[in-house]
Amino acid sequence: MSIAQRSALTIAILTSFLGTFLISGVNIALPAIEKEFNLDAVALSWIVISYLLASAVFLLPIGKFADILGQKDVFKGGILIFTLSTILCGIASSGPMLIIIRIIQGLGASMTMTTGAPILVSVFPPVERGKVLGINVASVYLGLSTGPFIGGILTQHFGWRSIFYFCVPLAFAALLLVFFKLKTELNARTLAKIDYKGIFYYSTGLFMLTFIGTQTPVFVIVMILIIMGTGFGLFSSPNMNTIMSSVDRRQLGIASGTSSTMRVVGQMMSMMITTLIFSIFFNGTQLKEADNLLFITSIRLTFAISGMICLAGIYFSNNRGYLRQ
Repeated sequence: MSIAQRSALTIAILTSFLGTFLISGVNIALPAIEKEFNLDAVALSWIVISYLLASAVFLLPIGKFADILGQKDVFKGGILIFTLSTILCGIASSGPMLIIIRIIQGLGASMTMTTGAPILVSVFPPVERGKVLGINVASVYLGLSTGPFIGGILTQHFGWRSIFYFCVPLAFAALLLVFFKLKTELNARTLAKIDYKGIFYYSTGLFMLTFIGTQTPVFVIVMILIIMGTGFGLFSSPNMNTIMSSVDRRQLGIASGTSSTMRVVGQMMSMMITTLIFSIFFNGTQLKEADNLLFITSIRLTFAISGMICLAGIYFSNNRGYLRQ
């Protein structure tokens, strides 16, 4: 692996990790932020929503913009905005100020998310793209999964601002690598293949969760989640490789932007579906006061709907046609 390839992969890992870490990590710090700024529930929710919404809104336009101006230049601007806004989040003096900076931070994150995959595609040969795109996707979910753990420790011992300070040196390292080490060369398209076993395992896991009950052992739930995680891992990398290999090199930004947009929209839609089902079943009752059986029933319905969405994904993946060299 050359210096340029190693630098590109390191940059993509750092930015993908930070982009999602600052979603789940900040979630765990919301009570501390609420206490310091005396925010109501609606204003508090906007600290998270503003970041997600800005990312979702800007991903596609920035993807097209990157195709015109160049992936590297847009990525440079994105990591610079992201780094500066992360520093400002740590010194925010009020709730509204924090929300505004989070919008700017979401803009920076969208600029790195939509250009990260195209940069990897341009510096790695076709035979290695699946591997590096898989590493990139893994770093996205590593950020989501470790955010609550690391964020909780930092908030408990050093306060909620330490979550942003923790990210600053990582963002600064990515910034230095982008400006001094990153070099890109565009390569031709290649044939890619979807791993249908992955999405099958993931869908199977979701439908298995529809049968859980109050007496279901924790071990069984953990095993189902392992099946889902295995399936997701098998599917994500080939799927991303297929997306990035199916378009002309002049459209890599819009392809990556579309993929990232759907990921963020999926996160938002899942919360919307869950909230809608809870509101129908609980009819205004607080979650802690809801009947256990009613709660389990609503959870089963949520997983069933998610499983049906995955079945639709299997259909469209199977009928997408073939890519030609």
